[in-house]
Amino acid sequence: MTTNLTVIELEARETSWEVAPGVTIAGYGYNGQVPGPVIEAKQGVPLEIRFTNRLPEPNLIHWHGLRIPAAMDGTQMVQTPVQPGETFTYRFTPPDAGTFWYHPHANETEQLEKGLYGALVVRGADEPIVDGEQVLVLDDVRLDRQNRLAKFGGFRERHDGREVVRHDELDLAILDDRFKAAVAAYFLFRERLSRLQIAGVATIVVGVTVLTALQAA
Repeated sequence: MTTNLTVIELEARETSWEVAPGVTIAGYGYNGQVPGPVIEAKQGVPLEIRFTNRLPEPNLIHWHGLRIPAAMDGTQMVQTPVQPGETFTYRFTPPDAGTFWYHPHANETEQLEKGLYGALVVRGADEPIVDGEQVLVLDDVRLDRQNRLAKFGGFRERHDGREVVRHDELDLAILDDRFKAAVAAYFLFRERLSRLQIAGVATIVVGVTVLTALQAA
């Protein structure tokens, strides 16, 4: 295998995940975790992602924000969905450095709600040197009164997706203190360094910022 190739193994499967202390729900995950693993790539270096679908329904992976060939873009317009038990290999060379994310594009609104998403970091040659780095992924989850994922209903919710909290009007009162510092710009595309402003705090965040908010249906 050439050293000028980054190879990633990615598997979508049913996963139990803890959305809050003591609250575990049944959902989907990449490699058994939510969010999926952070994929590390290098600008201009070929990337090969061997994807296996262990879900009970078809799946595709879309590489959101990346300028890549249409055949590798992971949408139903250009790719036949990967059926349960099948494997598909995505091959492309990231042309841009930045922080991106990946997610399904088959029954995407429901599969996203169940936990299928993750960050993809493409590092450039002029990558800044920092003391530490942490990638956080933002999502909101709607649960019913039995702490299960609330059922989707109606065309609009299935077509447009579900937002429990508007991301430009986050209410910090509903958040655990540990997550209050996580509020930032919603999904940073083609940016590796971004300023985050919180009242009374001066800090710099590198990567995608995310936090999970819960609301009972």
